[in-house]
Amino acid sequence: MKKTPTDIHSHYPCNPPALEPMIEQLLSVRNDVLQKEVDHDGLSKVHPNNLKSARNLVQYMAFRTYDVRELQLDMTEWGLSSLGRAERKVQATLDTVLHTMHTLTGRKWAPKELPPICYRDARKQLEDNADRLLGDHPQGRRVRVMVTMPSEVGRNFTLVKNLLLNGMDCARINCAHDNVQVWKKMVTNISKAVQATGKPCKILMDLGGPKLRTGQVQSGPKVLKIRPKRNEMGLVEAPALVWLHTAGTPIPAEMADIPSLSLNADWLSQCQENDRIRLVDARGASRKLTICEATKHGCLATADKTIYFAPCLELRLKRKGVKLGNPTTIIGEDMPSNEGGILLKTGDLLLLSKQQLPGSSAQYDISRKIDKTCPYQHLNPQCVGRCAGRRASLVRRRQNRWHH
Repeated sequence: MKKTPTDIHSHYPCNPPALEPMIEQLLSVRNDVLQKEVDHDGLSKVHPNNLKSARNLVQYMAFRTYDVRELQLDMTEWGLSSLGRAERKVQATLDTVLHTMHTLTGRKWAPKELPPICYRDARKQLEDNADRLLGDHPQGRRVRVMVTMPSEVGRNFTLVKNLLLNGMDCARINCAHDNVQVWKKMVTNISKAVQATGKPCKILMDLGGPKLRTGQVQSGPKVLKIRPKRNEMGLVEAPALVWLHTAGTPIPAEMADIPSLSLNADWLSQCQENDRIRLVDARGASRKLTICEATKHGCLATADKTIYFAPCLELRLKRKGVKLGNPTTIIGEDMPSNEGGILLKTGDLLLLSKQQLPGSSAQYDISRKIDKTCPYQHLNPQCVGRCAGRRASLVRRRQNRWHH
């Protein structure tokens, strides 16, 4: 007499979950995996020698779209396979588990669709393919040593020879780097090293995939910010520094890491130590600089507050007790632009456009609405940049609010 599922439950040391929902879920997965294999239009182009492996690969990719972690935990309570090693024989694994589950419920299950490859054949085919791809197993160990070739291999025969003598079984050339000429030199030296050492070595050409690259982004504003270093109490520990020089004058090496500003040569030539420079910065804040060093190459000035310099701002030179004949100058338009960038936040919408437009952040008027005069506003909202040959446009939040 056959035991019912309830009888089977009573014979298990622990009370496992119900089988019927598990069978229903796994059957649904199996049927979808097989249907996706049928729908795949690339299998007809596969060589007959590779068709079984190709079918299994399609099944595996379909199977991996499912999250079966809860089902796996339930199956382990029945002592069944958790499907964790199904990659080389997907349908065979699913069918075997389903057959066992049906048997446990006292039912027969005999599907019409046969697996493309079964357990032993899959194991043998995997090993044969690995031998053809990576070379035979080296003596004394099961694993093979694959080494990614640096560019130097193309001009250093000794390097690749020593790699072979020290156990390299296959050489990998990363075709995402270098070029055809370099690859040929690498292959030539590997082949010579194989002949010189008598040790076999497979060569794998790892083709480079598509690369996502950001295209041109509009430059940022012409603004130079300097600020002093402050301690935790907000007191100035070190003043802000700026190097003042004339256009075309080389910047001394010791000033290379200091922000610099190009100014009128006649005005700058009259600057002396301890002179003051007064200005209203780009934010409308009144600021002053103190010249602490004046040389024939330029002047070093300090400030105790943050300053934003921008083109067309007026600088006024002050000297105690002296009336200067040419006290003012204007920051010129030759000031370099800052590097452009796009700020995206969680929840922002990034729109892509095929139009060849440089990327830019969203632009707003004074009321924080999109500036309709922006040249990219027709894209709704605006252009961001290019990814993989496409231009992108920025950035919308919920409730039709726009942010950059």
